[in-house]
Amino acid sequence: MINEICEIQADLKEQMKKCIDSFKINVNKIHVGHVSPNMLNFITVEYYGSVIPLSQLTNSVVEKPRTLAITVFDASMIKTIEKAILTANLGFTPIAHGNVIRITLPILTEDRRRTLIKMMRIESEKSKISLRNIRRIANDKIKVFLKKKEINVDDEYHRQNEIQNLTNFWVNQINMILKEKELELMMF
Repeated sequence: MINEICEIQADLKEQMKKCIDSFKINVNKIHVGHVSPNMLNFITVEYYGSVIPLSQLTNSVVEKPRTLAITVFDASMIKTIEKAILTANLGFTPIAHGNVIRITLPILTEDRRRTLIKMMRIESEKSKISLRNIRRIANDKIKVFLKKKEINVDDEYHRQNEIQNLTNFWVNQINMILKEKELELMMF
């Protein structure tokens, strides 16, 4: 029984960490006026029947502050990579020239910044809801032990308090990431 409770807590931590990682990936998709070779890390491409990260098929270099040059190793993959970048819906259009695909970020206007901040806040709320759902599921599992009388009310309270503290920690992490990204966006 104690092992099962420890397993619930370990699973809870793992799921919450995945939720935060997903939030970070989604927030990092939002560009802030300057390019980074890492901004396309989440994009995958089908290559000879396997799904491969874009970074394994290309070499990305910052040419100018708003231009990213992506050198494609296999010229036959240029159209596929272009399509994958477009499908990622990042707000810019790739332009192919030979073995190089260039991405130029649009200039950020005040309206665009506000729109991006709204998008980030919506994404943060979705992540917080996911964390709360994970918390609810873990609390329900703990309540089952109480109903079976495998733990007492004090143990249940203690376990739920631990779960709540963990949830608060990860919600604060989301808030910190969001605040940093908002500042970065408004300062650029």
